[in-house]
Parts: sequence; structure tokens; C-alpha cells
Amino acid sequence: MLGDRPYRVVDSRCWSAQARIKDMDAEGVAAQVVSANPVTLVPRGEPAAGAAALACAQNDFMARLVAEGTRRLLGLGCVPMQDPGAAIAELRRCVTELGSPAWK
Repeated sequence: MLGDRPYRVVDSRCWSAQARIKDMDAEGVAAQVVSANPVTLVPRGEPAAGAAALACAQNDFMARLVAEGTRRLLGLGCVPMQDPGAAIAELRRCVTELGSPAWK
């Protein structure tokens, strides 16, 4: 909600590759970059350990969604900016462990 008005309808298009691709087909979209919803990104003032755990969980989900997307979905990962070392480690994990098979 944004005040007393709906901001966005949340439905299966947010977590289902098949639903997302169905919309893409209807709209003539060949490929799409997907990412975590900005409101779920951890603000910098939050504890680093929690931010790292949330980034890891979101990136794991994004990797599964992209894998189901038959090479039409591209994922944009997130990192815990509270801790530069953890951010670097999560970025490396995204590229080396979660990255698209097309990149390897």
C-alpha cells in the first residue's frame, strides 16, 4: 500500500517463471531482467549478519527463478552493503556458484 491506495498487486508473476514468461509472450518481450523487490532490500542501518543472510536467500531464489526461465530470465543479485567483505563474498558466490550456465 502507498498510503491508503494499493501500490502493486502481488501475485504469482513475482515468484513463478512460467507466469512471468506467459506475460512476456503476451507482451512480445524476448528476455527480462528480474531482481528482488526493492522494498525487500535491506537498509544499510540493519545488522550485517541479517543483511548477509537475506541477500543469500534472495540470490538463491533468484537463481532458481532464472534456471526455470528457459534462458529468457536474467537475474540481478543483491549484496549486503553493511559489510564490504561479505558483499564481495556474496558477489563472488553469485557469479561462480549461482551464475547462468551460459556464463560458465
